[in-house]
Amino acid sequence: MDNNNSELKKSLNLPILIILAITSVMGSGIFFVPAISVQMSGGSAVISWILVGLLSMVIVLYFAELASMFPSIGGVYEFAKQAYNQFTGFLIGWIEWIIGNLTTAMLVVSALQYFFQQEVIVLFNIPINASLFKIVLGILILILFNYVAFRGIEFSSMFVMFFGLLQLILIIAVIIVIFFSGNFSLSNFNPFFLSNNFKANFTNLFITLIFIADIFLGMESVFSLSEETKNPSKVVPKAVIWAQIILSIVSILSLVVIIGYFGVANLSNSALQEENPGWVYQKLGFDFLGEKGSQLLSILIFLSILGSAADWIVSAPRLLMAMARDKVFIPQLNKVHPVYKTPYRAIIFQSIIMILFTFIGLTKSGYATLVQILMPLSFAMISAMLIAVTYLRIKKPNLERPFKAPAGKIGPLITTFILILIIAVWIKYQANATILFSVALSFILIGFPFYLLMQLYNNPKLKSFFNEHLTKTYILLESVNLPRKIRKEIITLIGDLKDKTIVEYGCGVGTLTQELIKHADATSRIIAADQTERNLEIVEDRISKIQLNKEILVYDFYTIHDPNLELKFEEKADVLIFNGILDSVNDLDEFLKRVKMKLKDFGQIYFIEFCDLFGFLPNPPYLSNELELEQKFKNNGFVVRLVKRPGFLWNYLIIYGFKVRPDYKNKREEINII
Repeated sequence: MDNNNSELKKSLNLPILIILAITSVMGSGIFFVPAISVQMSGGSAVISWILVGLLSMVIVLYFAELASMFPSIGGVYEFAKQAYNQFTGFLIGWIEWIIGNLTTAMLVVSALQYFFQQEVIVLFNIPINASLFKIVLGILILILFNYVAFRGIEFSSMFVMFFGLLQLILIIAVIIVIFFSGNFSLSNFNPFFLSNNFKANFTNLFITLIFIADIFLGMESVFSLSEETKNPSKVVPKAVIWAQIILSIVSILSLVVIIGYFGVANLSNSALQEENPGWVYQKLGFDFLGEKGSQLLSILIFLSILGSAADWIVSAPRLLMAMARDKVFIPQLNKVHPVYKTPYRAIIFQSIIMILFTFIGLTKSGYATLVQILMPLSFAMISAMLIAVTYLRIKKPNLERPFKAPAGKIGPLITTFILILIIAVWIKYQANATILFSVALSFILIGFPFYLLMQLYNNPKLKSFFNEHLTKTYILLESVNLPRKIRKEIITLIGDLKDKTIVEYGCGVGTLTQELIKHADATSRIIAADQTERNLEIVEDRISKIQLNKEILVYDFYTIHDPNLELKFEEKADVLIFNGILDSVNDLDEFLKRVKMKLKDFGQIYFIEFCDLFGFLPNPPYLSNELELEQKFKNNGFVVRLVKRPGFLWNYLIIYGFKVRPDYKNKREEINII
């Protein structure tokens, strides 16, 4: 692919990245979680917040080291790929992308559920079901934000910064107003512990860590903006460190003033929390600004929560683009818009997935459920990155590290142990934790088929390996792989096989080869070629059985093992058929030149290619533009037509035509082409 086609514009600096990093993490948790954490741990919830704040600072230091070493659009995908291997890189990148989509869905869901609590919404004097209204509005918000991401990094970063500053100013204002209001009291922290049992209190503190971790973790989304940052190896580490310091201080202070104002008893009121998760800030607005002030504060909180969703929407497509570059994900998502310099195809793809997740969140899940699905995924990804720091310190000590975190060998391992311990306590003592952990694990497993599919798509050796070991399966599924109607159409297009030499490449297990034999006669010569020897053995066996039952045998039939598509047969062919081989061709022009040499003048060519896989996977580059593909054949001395036929799991693109002589003047009426 043309490198210029995948270049992104460098326009981000340190202040912008700091705001973007804060916005990506703060989200809705800072508004909803204070009351939840106090319900779980009483006044001692402050201890959990301080512990997570310190833990997040340690994690960010190690992430900053990786970001300084590998300043790439791939972010955590690139870190894992460099430390481990491409598959692990894909797995970590996939987890991070799922985290981004779930986080976006969680933010949109929480914002809508916070602001629209009534069962019926009246719009222009028309009553509308609130659930339906929130679904439609959520979809429109996601479309708007993805459009902002599409318009370019400068436009979208300013858009996100507005929301980020709004959120930060709002929280700081609340801290200052409450602290100096005269209603703040340390006595409101009682009871500091909800139980007289040390084990129960300790367990509550650990479980609380899961619920509040979302407020402190998530800086890794900023790493995907490295290629759009000036001097990223130095600027990105500084940005995430400063952002984490600011975020931790502001978040902990916000909890302290909220407990000091409302008191543990009020914040532990589960009925209030279930009725309205954002009641704390609505009550603050009412107490200090009156009813209209409360409404205004609700609008500002609604907008600031959506701002965090916008930040993920901007950064997540960059991660997809990085994986697409390396062909471990859909390669077409690497495409950059020529005007706005954004990965627009990745943005379109992610918008569809985000809308799906948001729909599920609005109809099936709540905020607390989504948080508990997110955190195991986040902890798994973070643990893999922490271990990568230790691994790289030991295995590649001489790699340049513009930023070097302290205790780089033992520190990451201790931090990983703490994360595992938190998850273990959560699974053991939290109701439904095992189910939610299984859901999180299932999201990881979904990535494996994608990776395998891309490897089969782009790795001829792996494709050959599967062909060798799945031949019996291919026989059972040959009617799905190449339906009878497609075979019949090819035979009809070829016409009379009398006195013709037909060569079929990519014959597989002989699905089409059998049809050729059945329609041939004693003057026909048929050659079946494939990249897999096992396939050819099956073809020979199947054809020999057909010939035994025929009254007239073909003049000649034999097979060729041709793993590198060298077109080894000696004589020139009347008909050349290629079944699904274009994905194995590196240089189509060079390949067509060889095809032309092996074909008689006005000899027929047929390419049967699979496209529109599973109804949603984009076509590979050579099938993405049919007009360009037709022109490429024309430039190499062929007149072809392209027709697409529908299939069950994919569609079939049939390219058929003939080789022309140098003196041929494109007089189609002289040639009987169907």
